[in-house]
Amino acid sequence: MKDFKELRESLKKSIATNSGKFPEGSKVRMKHNGKVGTVLTVGKDFVKVGVGNKQMDHKPSELELVEARKDAAADLYFDTYAAAVQAARAAAEKKGYTVSDDSWFTQVNTGKGKPSKGNTTRHSLELEKGGKKSRQALHIQVYNRGTDKNTYELNFYIS
Repeated sequence: MKDFKELRESLKKSIATNSGKFPEGSKVRMKHNGKVGTVLTVGKDFVKVGVGNKQMDHKPSELELVEARKDAAADLYFDTYAAAVQAARAAAEKKGYTVSDDSWFTQVNTGKGKPSKGNTTRHSLELEKGGKKSRQALHIQVYNRGTDKNTYELNFYIS
């Protein structure tokens, strides 16, 4: 059991390191072909990059940062769980989406609630655009770092 916890912590540190190098929404250049894409999500040993309507996984060593998202660090950590999920909702609305009130109520308001120390709470919320239900969803993960300040770490994307 101890080995599993150590492995999980190592995995979280690797993801955090890659997220710091390549924040979601940043522009990156692929070294092998020079194309520029947008960072969609970051994993332990990969960075998912979107170029046009294609998505590809790359090793961090295959990419170079072209332009960091200007507000990347500003909206990563929050003092409250509510502030974290509201920031994700606001970002989706800024992109022209509307989060389904039913989906928000059942998953965020009456769902699992805020994560305990060292755990993550995940939500996949239905979206609407232009008054019509979208095929895309807002995916939110909030991790409780167990710190005194900026306890909650937010990760979210639309797909």
